[in-house]
Amino acid sequence: MRVLKPVIPATPGVYALQLYLEQPLTLEVGKLGGALFPAGMHIYLGSAWGPGGLRARLKHHISKNPIHPHWHIDYLRRVCKLDGIYFFPQDEKKDKHTFQTTPFECLWAQSLTPLSPARIVLTGFGASDCRSGCLSHLVSFPRTDNQDFTYFHKTFPSLIINKLAVASNISLDEIVFISTGFN
Repeated sequence: MRVLKPVIPATPGVYALQLYLEQPLTLEVGKLGGALFPAGMHIYLGSAWGPGGLRARLKHHISKNPIHPHWHIDYLRRVCKLDGIYFFPQDEKKDKHTFQTTPFECLWAQSLTPLSPARIVLTGFGASDCRSGCLSHLVSFPRTDNQDFTYFHKTFPSLIINKLAVASNISLDEIVFISTGFN
């Protein structure tokens, strides 16, 4: 895992947003409807294959208040602290089609879902176009009484980075982690 200054390439790739919600919150998420999001860490898995690649997509997600939410994550992003970003640049022609039949974002979501105490809060969140059987591309880790933001901030990067690397069969050094300073 490389921890860098926020230099994000304008290339295609896959990413994970590490979000922290201080208090439980009932939130309406577009056509998916409402759900109670627990206090704790929420990991959102996505990909950026469009114009501007990772740089454009992550710039959108770093912005806390999009005027008109475009993706499901935009609703949750308005109320969460962005604690970190993980990303893996990919060559679209090589990686997306021949390197792997299941997209990395799906492998990553499927690798985090079985972790204890992971929960799927809202089925279909971020996964409306998923063809790999994911229930959601948002995996939530509710906070217990003895956990606070510091617990998640210190323990999650190494846990998440290891799961992502193993799931996608890449080395730890190929996934970049950026601590965002609790935006």
